[in-house]
Amino acid sequence: MDRRDFIKIGATLAALFGLSKPSIASHLEKKIITNTKTEFINASFNLKSEVGIQLSAIPSTCQLCDSYCGIIGYVDSSGKLVKIEGNPLSPNNKGTLCSKGQAGLEIAYNPDRITQPLKRIGKRGEGKWKTISWDEAMDLIINGFQRNDKNITGLKTIKDTLPDSFMIHYGKGSDPFLLNKFVSAFGTKSVYGSNCQTATHLKDVSNSKFILIFGSNPLETNLALSQRLIKAVSSGVKIVTFDPRFSNTASRSTEWIPIRPGTDSAVMLAMAHVIMELGLYNAEFITNKTNISIDEIKTHLKQYPPKWAEKISGIPFNKIWDLAAEFAANTPCTIITNRGISAHYNGAMTERCAYLLEAITGSIGKQGGSLLPILGKWGTDLNTFPCDNNAGARCTAPLLKDSIKRPLVYLSYGANPAYSNGNCRETIELLKDEESIPFYISVDINMSESAQLADLILPDASYLERYSAFSPLSYDFIPFIQICQPVIKPIGETRSFSDVMIAIAGHIGGDMVKAFPFKDTSQYIMESSGLTEGLKDDPYAKEYGSAFDYLKHTGIYIQGSSVRPLKSGRIEIRSKGLPILPEYLPIPQHLSKKDDELVLISYKINVHSNSLTANCKSLCEIAHGNPAWINPKTASIKGIKNGGRIKIKSAVFEIETFALLTNDVHPEVIAISHHGGHWAGGRYSISSKQDKEIWWKGNGVHPNWIISNNVDPMSGFWCGNDTLVTVEVIF
Repeated sequence: MDRRDFIKIGATLAALFGLSKPSIASHLEKKIITNTKTEFINASFNLKSEVGIQLSAIPSTCQLCDSYCGIIGYVDSSGKLVKIEGNPLSPNNKGTLCSKGQAGLEIAYNPDRITQPLKRIGKRGEGKWKTISWDEAMDLIINGFQRNDKNITGLKTIKDTLPDSFMIHYGKGSDPFLLNKFVSAFGTKSVYGSNCQTATHLKDVSNSKFILIFGSNPLETNLALSQRLIKAVSSGVKIVTFDPRFSNTASRSTEWIPIRPGTDSAVMLAMAHVIMELGLYNAEFITNKTNISIDEIKTHLKQYPPKWAEKISGIPFNKIWDLAAEFAANTPCTIITNRGISAHYNGAMTERCAYLLEAITGSIGKQGGSLLPILGKWGTDLNTFPCDNNAGARCTAPLLKDSIKRPLVYLSYGANPAYSNGNCRETIELLKDEESIPFYISVDINMSESAQLADLILPDASYLERYSAFSPLSYDFIPFIQICQPVIKPIGETRSFSDVMIAIAGHIGGDMVKAFPFKDTSQYIMESSGLTEGLKDDPYAKEYGSAFDYLKHTGIYIQGSSVRPLKSGRIEIRSKGLPILPEYLPIPQHLSKKDDELVLISYKINVHSNSLTANCKSLCEIAHGNPAWINPKTASIKGIKNGGRIKIKSAVFEIETFALLTNDVHPEVIAISHHGGHWAGGRYSISSKQDKEIWWKGNGVHPNWIISNNVDPMSGFWCGNDTLVTVEVIF
């Protein structure tokens, strides 16, 4: 792109935004001069409205997954949102947007939204509710109430006595940027998140020469990373994906290797064995950057030769040998991991094995390898996220069962534990139990499977109706901050839970008030913007009126040039608190696996984001069923026909669904996506027969009914991919 074209794009953007202040063109030209990376401007930016009306464009942030893509909301003169697209100024998504992001307006305009606070008046799960005011809801939260002559404790008393008995479970539907500040001021450590992996580094795939993928499917789950992977493979970078299922990511990789579930670490350790055996390791890096010697690594890895790994993983030993040699010969190289390995009994240990493999090739803290994430910096503590080392404990059922850890007040915020935990029957019974959980508050936009079991439902504002602030992971390692602002007015009496937390702090008083010296979220972001390094002194920002006004016009501020941090100190390969060195941990129940049993795995698809998009009509039209993938060889042994009805049994429960026979799944595996089978959430999520617009039949099946609530003993992460099942033919 030459300078003339670049300025044309900036001028067009300025026209679209209707800016009377300094044009974005001049701002972008300034960024070229300061050598900030600018190829994110090469993105389509639709300026025409097909309906022929004038639209206003409001930049914001999509919050339907962890990518936090920059978006543009197109609003008509009546204030109605008619279209969402990507923001070309975003370094991550570069103006593009996935189907989930474009369907976001269906979340805001969902016909089944909860728009007023609701108080339960029947038994939990009975579906009997009373509409109450926000003042009444706040009184219940702060001061508690009486139920059947029993006092139910409110947050004001809990904060002064047992702060840890207030448990918060936040999910991907939450807006977490003020949550850390809130829980710190309240004093509770019982904060649990929904996270899909235990890895802590970001992979610089744009500069890598060889990429291994274990248990990750970014082409369906992460727009920013998928863009860079597609570019890498198109430029000749070899990408090898290990996955029991032929995912979209596997289909775009150089090679797909169907691996036996839970055995990834065996392959990693065997590859490391080969690299050390052939002398292909980076001796200088191991000596100077790790806490272990070369001889220690060699001695430890002798027990993990490729022929040993072949027996465990099913991958031919010569394939493991060749891949290891090729991986080490093409540095910088990197390994991408995610829930496919984290959701196993040995998930955290497998992540350690991946880091060992990267460490011996010298690919940690190096361009093209594994790097610590780089984030933009706000002027205040907006940079912190809620995490007291519990974020990986996605399955809350064991905590709710624990007589010591179980809370007096349980609050699920954008989380749906009745659906997302394993053994759904167990979680439902736990949430129904008033003795175990005296007060259950659900913060949600829909009557989800969990919300319908609550005592009190607070109607949350969608991400299109609220203020928030982000420092997203930067996939080009360019630090930037990003704002989320209301694109439309809140529907009904919905409120941003960030504003609700500020109000709760005000009612409790004391230290809570000191922690929240502002009236609402927008004031906090405005004050933080004015203190943000670079932005506060940017002459272009000042000409908009203020740093906050500048962010509201652009949505994004880039802080400096491309930066790739090197990890300081020594990388811990030898551990003190864990097993000393990365090792192979077999999955206990797999050791006694019978010949007629299959391993059940679940996976995400590209058009749904857990419960967040469950009631989006257009997405449900695209994907409303989720048959069980079974290999034809396995099916022939069991007499299963393509499209046939089958019963799947585990030690926990049983479900029924239809079979899809395909060679795209390992013969020892049965795979079911975990977006289907909703029994609450709205007319589209349950495929209500009462709605004439719903032309499709059925809504699939939910695999979590038959998955146990076991967790990884090291990380606390839910072992969602370990379940053994049998399959019977119904017809």
